[in-house]
Amino acid sequence: MRKVFCLILVLAMALVFMPVNTHAASGTRTLSGTLTFSSPVKANTEIYVYVGYAYGPFWYGDQYSKTIEVKAGATKADFSLSVAPEVYILEFDGPQEWFYYGVEDKLTDDYSQRMYFDLMEKSVTGLSVKGDALLAGTSSSTDVNVNVTVNLPEKLSESKQLCIIAGTEEDSWITSSWPTVKAGESKAAVTFSLPANEKYYFYYADATGSDWVGDDRTGFLYGAESGVSSLRSKAKLYDISKSTSVTLSYPTYYTVSGKLDRTGYVDGSPAVAYVIAEFADGEKYTDRVVYAENEKTKSFKIYVPRSQKGNSYTLYTAPAENVNDVGVITSMQKKFDAATLSGNRNAGTLTMGSLSFIKYSGTIGLPSGLKAPAGGVTVQLSSYQDDIYLDFGNVTIPEGASSASFSFLSKAEVSKLTASLTAPVAGAFYEVTATVSGHSGINVTFPEEAVISGTVYFPEGTDAAYVGEIRAEMDQAYCYTSFAMRHGETPQSIICM
Repeated sequence: MRKVFCLILVLAMALVFMPVNTHAASGTRTLSGTLTFSSPVKANTEIYVYVGYAYGPFWYGDQYSKTIEVKAGATKADFSLSVAPEVYILEFDGPQEWFYYGVEDKLTDDYSQRMYFDLMEKSVTGLSVKGDALLAGTSSSTDVNVNVTVNLPEKLSESKQLCIIAGTEEDSWITSSWPTVKAGESKAAVTFSLPANEKYYFYYADATGSDWVGDDRTGFLYGAESGVSSLRSKAKLYDISKSTSVTLSYPTYYTVSGKLDRTGYVDGSPAVAYVIAEFADGEKYTDRVVYAENEKTKSFKIYVPRSQKGNSYTLYTAPAENVNDVGVITSMQKKFDAATLSGNRNAGTLTMGSLSFIKYSGTIGLPSGLKAPAGGVTVQLSSYQDDIYLDFGNVTIPEGASSASFSFLSKAEVSKLTASLTAPVAGAFYEVTATVSGHSGINVTFPEEAVISGTVYFPEGTDAAYVGEIRAEMDQAYCYTSFAMRHGETPQSIICM
């Protein structure tokens, strides 16, 4: 006999399932359990445990996280996190693999198979998680410790954080480490535990003030036969079965230095920018400039290997979107006259170019006949332009009103504008994206919800839990999410979020 759950669904011009709690809860809850391993772990290993909200559009990343250490020789490790009452998903991140906690206590990398944990009324404890997959490639007796040293060109005048990465020909990122090099020092040393039957690239970048790296124009330098190179095609593959000591040293160099003036780009807040020297052979040497609050001008220094002497290069300046984003916005870079490398050069004061803001204005409205509840409705306005996320701030539809005017300034032309509710509003779909054809008179209206009912049939023999997935798409709205029900659970109302 099939297990049957009757569900009430919300259709916002699209059909999507999602578990939601419609009543408030207070206090804290505990989500805890034990990771188990089929054989003793070979070395001390860190596992990152993440807990995130389960529902779609109001996903703010990992709401709670904790690092647990599995000791060498251990076969299990406990984890426990205190969280606010909500519905969550659980994720584990090992040295080389990450997984969701899925149905029937299994780890899975399939988004649609992740398990929901309802902690609205009570804690969830006693989970048992088989963790072998988290240590894939790391717990083998053939693993070796590889000592990697990065020798910077000279002693630093201020502290910097590096991101040092190990990768293979098949996978550019296997693992990484984020050491800090203090002012007055010129060296960083890290140790990676890596399978001995592979050859590896080792490379690094200045990631000061950030928590990720992701653009080859932001200063990646690979270990190479010539010392270092910004080109992966010139990177050296290190055979760690022959030597477990790797040193990346800068060759003899000339410097291109000066000051970078960010006036007009950021009003007072911290910021990041780059000065880039690009050569005809494709090599790019950069300096990452991190501004403190209210700092308008700061020195830069680019180190260029002397092997480039006599070659022509072009200087560029480019801002990063914000202090936590190391990607360069190439559409906003400024190009300077070409020069020939003949020795050390003082390039003077460079600027970030002229930045003109474009003003947009219009009206944001709720579905026909719907008025904002007590406290009003807050709407976030944003856009993706050239893969860059632009946040234009919030606008409030006042209590009792059905619409509100908005205006914002943008650094770039906006072709599509997304409006998102910051909290659910009964009767309105959570998000809408409108095509922008001008700078004023933009009208954006949230789609209306429609309620339907239906039945979900679970396969016979399902005792732990089951996860389903529904996708829906329309002209101005898109929804994609999953749902899960545990055996014996009372069916809930669920809403497209």
